[in-house]
Amino acid sequence: MGSTSIIDRLRGGRDELLDDFAEAIAVEGGRRHGGPETRVAVDLRYPEAPSKARDRPARWRLRTARHRLARAPFSRPALAAFHTAEAQKGRRLVAVDLWNQSRVAALMAWHFEPRPRRGGSRRPHLITALSLAGDARGALRGEYLLACWLLCLIGLAIDRRTVAKGRIGVVLDAAIALEKAELDALGFRRGRRRDGYSGDYCELAA
Repeated sequence: MGSTSIIDRLRGGRDELLDDFAEAIAVEGGRRHGGPETRVAVDLRYPEAPSKARDRPARWRLRTARHRLARAPFSRPALAAFHTAEAQKGRRLVAVDLWNQSRVAALMAWHFEPRPRRGGSRRPHLITALSLAGDARGALRGEYLLACWLLCLIGLAIDRRTVAKGRIGVVLDAAIALEKAELDALGFRRGRRRDGYSGDYCELAA
């Protein structure tokens, strides 16, 4: 089954997933509207989270990560951006493949955008790294793209619990180690120019 069809098969339950993920996220400390000291944490299993799938064995563990990924099969730019993200604030997310020796299938890093000095609206959370394991081939790559999609939904759930912009953004660079067709399959679309990003900016809407 191709990567697009895997995601399409689950897209009908997207709202339910977002509800479950938002409920599972812990938000602590700081200003609850995206202040720099806000900390988030999540540790759940899919398909354990959606109520309709709780009788099936979990494939993915979705969690915030505090440690570096030693010898993980990801590109150097993706790992560099991932390790730069503030682990103690929950800015690193991984999807672990519980059916394959608990290897990291996908990673994502993100950060709060600063509030404009002259007032105005804060920009959406920005994904700074997004990648699936580089050694995944064929059907496994499609399955690991699904893991990326689940991490993006975690990002939308974090948005719901914090700044509530209703979307998350990504600037396409070397740390976003996905093909354009794969980003399209995840649901990303060209973003709003008024958000002030240069280069190719895309957003995923809730």
